[in-house]
Amino acid sequence: MKLSGYADGLADKIERRLMALPPYRICMMYRLHISLLFLAMLLVHFSVIANVQGYAPIIAFFCWHSALYIFNRYTDRLEDARNFPEEAMDDYHATLSLWISFALLAIGASLLFLLGMPLVYYLASLPLVFLYGLRIPGFHRRIKDVVILKNLYAVLVCWCLPVLLLALTYSNSWAFSDDVVRFVLLLAFYITCYEILADIKDVRGDRQSGVDTIAVRYGVMPARAMVLSIVFIAWLVSHISYDFFSYPFALLIIAFVPFIGEGRPALYFHGLVFATLSAVMLYYFSFVFPFLSGFSL
Repeated sequence: MKLSGYADGLADKIERRLMALPPYRICMMYRLHISLLFLAMLLVHFSVIANVQGYAPIIAFFCWHSALYIFNRYTDRLEDARNFPEEAMDDYHATLSLWISFALLAIGASLLFLLGMPLVYYLASLPLVFLYGLRIPGFHRRIKDVVILKNLYAVLVCWCLPVLLLALTYSNSWAFSDDVVRFVLLLAFYITCYEILADIKDVRGDRQSGVDTIAVRYGVMPARAMVLSIVFIAWLVSHISYDFFSYPFALLIIAFVPFIGEGRPALYFHGLVFATLSAVMLYYFSFVFPFLSGFSL
């Protein structure tokens, strides 16, 4: 307990200093580090084909993903004010976030159109950017307020779907390669872990706001156990079917699970995201970038 209290105190002190830096606060407010992680993973898996056909689809779906998370931050600003007020949007940033979201979606569509890439998959997915955070007419709750459904939507629609649409944009074929299938499986399992850990981080404010998450309904300890179980199941499935298991991802998740909890510094969760981003970029510059012969839109 003393060691845990010391770690929390140190993390809280570091977090306060970081939040005093405008770039870091903006990053937290708009969840830029999460979208940068998505971009890094796209670069690792699609750079070889992008180096031949162009990077426009990668940039477009990175814009799509960023717009979704920024718009979600806009719709969640009241809940954020209860969970971590220093990360919540004020009125100025709330208005700005709407403009940024629409601008990012326009940039993505424009890139694909101007460079002659298939646009249909991108345009068909645009309503899904807003469906996650908005209330559907006739329903008193949002998708993200419903336990399990919010996690499924975040994993399958916010992360896995744009990867499939990106692959379709490049190949214009519904026959997905084994590499794409492995990538989607990796995302499905590991992003589920990250989503549950994010719910654990926000459990106090979600409980007060009436948001029904796994951590709220079942408790923090069962939610942590669920994360560890998902890592094990990912390992098992990987050995039975496609070999997609990532030991670095798994070890990072396992290492951070004990630190992410109710009332504990949000830096633990964000640290996991930054650590994962660093690991992906290290892999990219060590193994992918050296084989590329240039960059072109």
